[in-house]
Amino acid sequence: LELPLRPARRGDDPGTSSGAWSAARVLVVEDSPVDQPLAAHQLDRLGHRHRSVATGAEAVAALANGGIDLVLMAWNLPDMDGLETTRQIRASEAGTDRPPVPIVAVTANAMSGDRERCLAAGMDDFLPKPVTLDALGAAIARWYDSGRRSGGPVDRAPEPATVPAVPGTGLPDELDVDRRAFAAFAADVGDVAITRTVGGTFLQELGIRHAAL
Repeated sequence: LELPLRPARRGDDPGTSSGAWSAARVLVVEDSPVDQPLAAHQLDRLGHRHRSVATGAEAVAALANGGIDLVLMAWNLPDMDGLETTRQIRASEAGTDRPPVPIVAVTANAMSGDRERCLAAGMDDFLPKPVTLDALGAAIARWYDSGRRSGGPVDRAPEPATVPAVPGTGLPDELDVDRRAFAAFAADVGDVAITRTVGGTFLQELGIRHAAL
């Protein structure tokens, strides 16, 4: 596939015309082998510091130690879901002098009422997957440094590049790929190697789930 890819630039933030602003310390709460490295890559491009945990219990422990400016919270986690994790974080903040840490839901649960459930649990914002670089940058701008930055998304001109073929994954021969959607994803990622790695991992996971079904 010939795909338009943006150049990966550290500090390339779609929420502002200037990269001269301080980096946020972001905690990524995500157990997906696809979404965790993708979030890390996006945060690298936006110039933010980050660490990842895979369970709700790890997230609660990380927040208790402080030093986190913003949380990206998945809904489906292996021990307790993101809603319960958020409730425990908010309970631990109560009665302390620590300001509540902004928590942004990042989830494929995007049915009617899901956003309201996240906000009712104590989250501050809601990003449905797949999350684009623009949407992530704008959300961080809203909750981390909204006093100095507008947080509005800005369109960028894509640059052409070629993404190598993904190795076989044991999926059925009739599997079809929405090339337009994949091209848009690759353009947003902006890095050929990351696109191939994340795409390959996704197809491997899909192959396992297809076999299970």
